[in-house]
Amino acid sequence: MKPTFSPSEAALSIFTLAKRQPQFVLRYCILYALIVMATFALGAVLGVGKVLQDYVGLFMGSSVPDQQALIDLLTPATGGITIMLAFGVITSAVLTAMGLRKAVRDEDVGLFGLQFGGDEVRLGAAFVIFGAILVGVNVSVIVLGGLVSFGNAGLMALIGLASLVAMGLVGLRLSQFGVLTIADRRVAVGASWQETKGQALRLLGAYGLWLVVMLIFTGLAQAIGTLGAAAMGVRVSGMPATLSEMASAGWLFYALIYGLASGFANLSSLCVGAYAWHQMRGDLPVTSPTL
Repeated sequence: MKPTFSPSEAALSIFTLAKRQPQFVLRYCILYALIVMATFALGAVLGVGKVLQDYVGLFMGSSVPDQQALIDLLTPATGGITIMLAFGVITSAVLTAMGLRKAVRDEDVGLFGLQFGGDEVRLGAAFVIFGAILVGVNVSVIVLGGLVSFGNAGLMALIGLASLVAMGLVGLRLSQFGVLTIADRRVAVGASWQETKGQALRLLGAYGLWLVVMLIFTGLAQAIGTLGAAAMGVRVSGMPATLSEMASAGWLFYALIYGLASGFANLSSLCVGAYAWHQMRGDLPVTSPTL
């Protein structure tokens, strides 16, 4: 019988790591919060924060904004958004590699656990390939569906739903790409398909339970951050529009709380796949019911 894993244990494995390595988990969350702050500051400098605030404002009105108004608003910010996306990909690869090195290989190397080397480059490439595959699945289903729907609105709605389901299924089968890339020290997106064979339902259960727990946790944290910022006279929305706005006590408090909570949620998502991988290898015993 092929080795399997406990979805409930995998979903809550961040607490096992936090108990065993509390300093690492705290450091990861602090670094994540600092990057969130840097992202907000970058958005303010590039003018993206102001555009996002205006974007939210358009939908706060009594009528739905027309498409041209949205295009006119977002077009000037295209360059800034592109820069921020690139910054996000790089920082995501660095932080994800840091978390997976600890969760998969129990390694803590580099400056405070951060470095930019082979792991990060391979992980960045794997992110791009994974994203491209999901986009390809989405486009393929929509294009093929469009050929047989003959413009029928009802069928097109079903095709849109089918594309989301297809992306979800493929995403589950490829979800171990990060774990395997770090474990094998090679870009291992394709290897995840074989690794997760027969495990899709367990992975769905693990990530489903993780999502419920983290939605509650991050929702409470965001509420605390928003209420705290409001008590300091700041109404947070999207990103700060200017650096001076970002430097206010309210925005700094919100960014800190939001960043710490997001860092914990991000690390916990990495632990789900890493724990499943370890348990399927026999590194970890199943100590509770498997569902």
